[in-house]
Amino acid sequence: MPYLKNEHKQNASSHAVVIGSGITGLLTARVLVEHFDFVTIVERDELPELPEYRQGVPQTHHVHILLTQGQQILEQLFPGIKAQLEKAGAPSIDWVSDFTTLNMWGWVSRTSSELVTYTCSRVFLEWLIRQRLSNYQNLEFVTSTLFKGLLVNTENQVSGVKLHCKNSTLDTELTADLVVDASGRNSQLPKFLEDIGYQVPKTTIINSFWFFRT
Repeated sequence: MPYLKNEHKQNASSHAVVIGSGITGLLTARVLVEHFDFVTIVERDELPELPEYRQGVPQTHHVHILLTQGQQILEQLFPGIKAQLEKAGAPSIDWVSDFTTLNMWGWVSRTSSELVTYTCSRVFLEWLIRQRLSNYQNLEFVTSTLFKGLLVNTENQVSGVKLHCKNSTLDTELTADLVVDASGRNSQLPKFLEDIGYQVPKTTIINSFWFFRT
């Protein structure tokens, strides 16, 4: 099983586990590597070596947009990633010049702006971020592995995760000081919290009221 080969790293003074290797999970791990001795990303899919579709992200083929604030955050976390997108041939978008935006005061006139991003496919952006994360020696990807539940200590505090590798009939456990669930809309975390005696978190739905037309 892939994580057992690095079992000694679990003895580090601090360990964080991130469930899911989508954009949320990848950026979460990037922040955590600055604060924990070791970070493990657990992913149910086998991650492709090239920017290719994977089964766990059925919306991969949808149109995805990298907004200005998102690009700025990516550049802060991974300096030079904007230049990498440009070098790879990602088309640029001026969000004020190339689109007409409707706000509460009406339609915004088109004009050149500094709100320019380089857009690309989701698979390419995730692949590029994974490549940048590979430079961190205190981070490891554990792939083809399912998140099956939470570990608790004697005080009923979360102390790790229960995992199942798709390539094995055995389950295993991974202790952690922090567990972050970034597995998306199909997350089983509410059920796992209920299993250990906690109330299911209240669901919050936010309407972004986002509209645009070309």
